[in-house]
Amino acid sequence: MLILLGSTYVSGEHTQQGKDVWFHDGHLRYGAAQPLAEGSCGLPMWTVVKPESQVPDRAFVAAHDTRLCDGTVCGKDIYVSMVAGVNGGVSVGKTWFTRTDGMCASLAYAGEGMGAGEECRVLTMGSSTHGASRFEWAPVEAFGNSGEGTLGYNRFVAPKNAMVAGNDPVDHGPIYVCRFLDDHGEYLVGQTWFPRHDEACCSAEFGGGEARGQQCEILVKKAC
Repeated sequence: MLILLGSTYVSGEHTQQGKDVWFHDGHLRYGAAQPLAEGSCGLPMWTVVKPESQVPDRAFVAAHDTRLCDGTVCGKDIYVSMVAGVNGGVSVGKTWFTRTDGMCASLAYAGEGMGAGEECRVLTMGSSTHGASRFEWAPVEAFGNSGEGTLGYNRFVAPKNAMVAGNDPVDHGPIYVCRFLDDHGEYLVGQTWFPRHDEACCSAEFGGGEARGQQCEILVKKAC
């Protein structure tokens, strides 16, 4: 179930599963989770979570948001989430643990913020060494041609080894994981596609709406 959340914020101014990752429907490990950061090796997989879930073991940490609070304690690690349902495809967003809003993912699509509230998947790194990969962030920028007052199309393409995490079969094709720094110096995690025609390179949910970054990083997968 997807729930529309809210407006658009610009920083600095859909039925194929993600083909690059394994799917895992096993039990989540509570209480002893060991999140992993950029450069960690493992077998990329999507682990099922629900709104009441705690962080899965070996979940990939994509960012940290100091503005998310539990009572008087602020600061949450941000994880890559995936949810089915937009345009009959698979979209990419973000989540954190534990959540108290009844959602298991937050994502941006078509200028709006959305929340998923039944079942989502979180990017994790299995401990298997067979076919192991490591994640890195590759910087990209949205470029446009200006001529006679008309802003042209963006011309950037997917970085080499960019991980396909979803698909929009109607509008955009393959969907990739991205992140960018907002005006407050916090990374927002979201999704993107290539090429883009809106002078942005990443779309993420923030404050119930959509935030867009013109300079961003794309998650790439490399051999260990």
